[in-house]
Amino acid sequence: ALELQFCANSALERDDDSHIFLIIAPIIDSVDKGRNTSYDWLGPKTLSMKLKDEEVMMIASVFLRICDSLKMDGRKTKHRSFAAYKNIHIFRNPDSLKQNHQDDLLVKGGIYPVDPKLVSEKFEYMIPVPLMTATRLGLFLLGYLTYKTPYVSSESLITSLRLAHASTLR
Repeated sequence: ALELQFCANSALERDDDSHIFLIIAPIIDSVDKGRNTSYDWLGPKTLSMKLKDEEVMMIASVFLRICDSLKMDGRKTKHRSFAAYKNIHIFRNPDSLKQNHQDDLLVKGGIYPVDPKLVSEKFEYMIPVPLMTATRLGLFLLGYLTYKTPYVSSESLITSLRLAHASTLR
């Protein structure tokens, strides 16, 4: 499961304490296969990242179809008790293009130990994101960016994201 979580201080003031968490949680194996799916939101295999505002802008650009893909590699951090790299890749889902010609996305997240000798286990997740869900997530992130920059309209934010993407193509 993929979750984008908005966190702010209790006073709901626009400050540097507000941020977005990106969380990717694995499915909890259930004995009863007829039950609803449950996710391990707090477990040791859960990928959780506090995103910088620049990263939120980059992710919003992909979800809003301003740019095609995103790679956030080599983010060195602590995962539980060991040093690890947390990577996020977002790109067009090749399977959805073959099946129904929709423009769905695929989010690939992973936790990779810095020293594989200490911890040999790595965790990788592939989450398909349907077209309209990607649009809703992009609009949610755009709302966050509007919250962080109250005197800048959402149209201006989208224009700046487009200009930033165009400058990378040169």
